[in-house]
Amino acid sequence: MSFIYRKENFTTTQKDLEIFLDVSHPTINGILKRLEEKKFITTEMTKKDGHLSKTVRLTKKGENVLIESEKEKNLHEEALSAYLTKDERNKLIELLLKVQKSASEMEK
Repeated sequence: MSFIYRKENFTTTQKDLEIFLDVSHPTINGILKRLEEKKFITTEMTKKDGHLSKTVRLTKKGENVLIESEKEKNLHEEALSAYLTKDERNKLIELLLKVQKSASEMEK
């Protein structure tokens, strides 16, 4: 949902989500169905350049959930890093990014 939140008008396509999340069509269908059941998103079929695509839009409820989860995430980050200096926090981020890059390369 955060991917959709960063898009213009909180709207994207199913295909863009598949690519971003690197998941199959059936997998994203299941995810979108559950999000729609919870009223976090809406979907509709649209025709663009002669092709049908599914447009996915974040609802106000979905937006509110994201905002609240971001607040919670920030509180947890602050609590977890309370005893670190600014330099230590920056170093931790640097190291975690290296680990993430290494993990990504291993998946290839």
